[in-house]
Amino acid sequence: MSLTNTVITSDNDEAEWIHGFPAKSMGRGQGYGLRPLEQGSSSRTTDVQTIDPRLQSLFVEKDELVGIKSVSTDLVAKLVEGASTRLIISLVGEGGIGKTTLAKNVYENEVVKRHFESARAWITVSRPYNPTKVLKQMKEEFCKSGECTVGELDPTDKLIDCVKKALQTKRYVIFLDDVWEENFWGVIKLALPNNNEGSRVIITTRNAAVANSCKETPHDPDRINLQPWSPHLAWELFCNKAFKECQGICPRELEQLSSEIVRKCRGLPLVIATIASLLSTKDKVESEWRRVLDGLNSKVGMNSQFPVIQKILSLSYYDLPNSVRSCFLYFGVFPEDYSIYDEKFFKLWIADGFVKANGEKTLEEVAEEYLSELTKRNLVIFHSRLGEGNMFRVHDLMRDVILSRADDIYFCQTWDKNKLKSRGKGRRLTISGSTEDILENVDSSGVRSVFFFDVDDQLTEAFMVKLFKKFKLLEVLDVDNAPVDTLPKEVGKLFCSKYFSLSNTRVKVLPKSISKLHNLESLDIRDTLICELPKEIIKLRNLRHLLAYRYNYNSQNDFDFVHGVAMHEGFGQLEDLQSLTLVEADIGGVRLVKDFEKLTKLRWLDLQHISSPPRFLCDLLLTGRLEKLPEWILKLQNLRGLCLCHSRLIDEPVKCLKGLTNLENLELSCNAYEGEQLYFEDGGFQKLRRIVLYKLDRLKVVKVVTGALPVLEDLSISECSQLEEVPSIRHLSNLKYAVFNGRRVY
Repeated sequence: MSLTNTVITSDNDEAEWIHGFPAKSMGRGQGYGLRPLEQGSSSRTTDVQTIDPRLQSLFVEKDELVGIKSVSTDLVAKLVEGASTRLIISLVGEGGIGKTTLAKNVYENEVVKRHFESARAWITVSRPYNPTKVLKQMKEEFCKSGECTVGELDPTDKLIDCVKKALQTKRYVIFLDDVWEENFWGVIKLALPNNNEGSRVIITTRNAAVANSCKETPHDPDRINLQPWSPHLAWELFCNKAFKECQGICPRELEQLSSEIVRKCRGLPLVIATIASLLSTKDKVESEWRRVLDGLNSKVGMNSQFPVIQKILSLSYYDLPNSVRSCFLYFGVFPEDYSIYDEKFFKLWIADGFVKANGEKTLEEVAEEYLSELTKRNLVIFHSRLGEGNMFRVHDLMRDVILSRADDIYFCQTWDKNKLKSRGKGRRLTISGSTEDILENVDSSGVRSVFFFDVDDQLTEAFMVKLFKKFKLLEVLDVDNAPVDTLPKEVGKLFCSKYFSLSNTRVKVLPKSISKLHNLESLDIRDTLICELPKEIIKLRNLRHLLAYRYNYNSQNDFDFVHGVAMHEGFGQLEDLQSLTLVEADIGGVRLVKDFEKLTKLRWLDLQHISSPPRFLCDLLLTGRLEKLPEWILKLQNLRGLCLCHSRLIDEPVKCLKGLTNLENLELSCNAYEGEQLYFEDGGFQKLRRIVLYKLDRLKVVKVVTGALPVLEDLSISECSQLEEVPSIRHLSNLKYAVFNGRRVY
């Protein structure tokens, strides 16, 4: 039995589960007249405050949809109505116009979801275009039932055949976002059958020539050209964001200055939202507004070719608190349109020394405040994948600003297909494409971090040995998703390492020499082939995060695909551990329990029976037979999320769990409860916002009395085959979403 759980440390994050699873003296901006606005300003931006990034993102989307409602309605109609032949629709417009926002809104539309419930996918293409990578993504999205056996190294033609077979009899819709290459459709269309089922393909692009090349016939009319927003809509969006505290109403004394600022945004919602978010942090006085406008108008040392849009976006960068700027520049390390989990950012920022202690807060909590500040200012884009957590990326226009500044201060350098992109000796090296000749051509003296993305070459043991020898002072090594099978013992020579990730590789064994990395803070070996950690791991006394589990992709059982790692006696000496996931709880017995009880700082945990649970535990997932709830669960007064799977509880859990006063999310899955009735009475669960009941085969009745669950927003009851009575939802005033056995009722 593997008992697993996931704990999210943030006080602002919401755990999402799928059935239980979880420099130069003057920067370029100043050269263009964009001086740092925090100097001499009465701005409130120096105080970084924690906000919930999800709320801000939802607000952004709601505002930015104001200008595309009619287009969105028309596009939905094109998808679900009309001819049964395959239809390709192109959304064309300049960067920042809202193409992706429009497409994403339509993709998430409930009518579209129902119409294409058997096959629906969103794929970001971006640059450089790699057809094999796109086809692999399509295969992952559409070939979920095991009928395709294509491996990681199979050629393009096999991938095409696999996807085509999976879609041959289905009505599908696929959104292909951010297409740049005119030859794109010539390859991708081979995998998308024109099967007369009413299938649809939506493409977003800045390039009209790309749209012209993505057609069924030369005269295909299905192209939507997005235009800049009208002055009226631009003003509405600006006021909603800049004057949130005033219900979106611009003070009379600021109307003229605000009007001039909006006019410079040229009707682009991204630019409007960014500058308005910046101004929302300022005092509502003319002097502050004038300073921002002067920054935009400044001609001192400005390159006349520098686009006004870039000036506006750069202004937001220079207005950031100094502590947050370097964290923002970190987005430039990653490829275009690349999304990163928040917890990964926190670990990287901390390893790089960008996060400073603040009172009693952990470094991770301070890092979360930094990310919240970036989200609040509309500088990063938030999205959540159900069951996978919170992810962030930057718009490609904003990324251009980041790379411009990063180039000035030698922040990072990129090796892409045998060419070094960027000057100077950047501390962070991104290796993309081929590794050929890189070790002979990159100066290692200043490099402290190395990242691999979309590497074509096998990272042999010999190559890794040379890499470790060349970059002896590495603090960060990220080999996620790279083609590597073996980690050589020479890794022990990287004595400066603080962050090391082998996630999603084929590495089978961690060498004993890993124990020499005494500065290591984060070790990520998730989804590798590592089954057991070496006993020498206990020497890593600075380790704060140990993430280790693997998947069994051949399993046919829904919940028999995730496995933890075995640990040797003595790991309780890793007293600084905050995250530990996943450990096989049936290996070690009493010894295992005693070791766990020494880990008092844990915030991510995997264990069933402990006498003194960590009092700061926020979210808990338990998979495995329990029959009765452990008493220690009821002591977790900071618990916000609880998921039980295969627990086979005999007594009704609701009666006990209502004592968890801070619980916000509750999920009972796969016969977690074997009784026939769940009864939510008045007085308990005052903060519960989400309930998921999934595959409770004996459940017949769910009752919610009047006054119970006062803040519930999401209620999902699915695949409960014996269900006879569903709860009345009339009195659930905050309910936004309700599904009973596959049918949405609210």
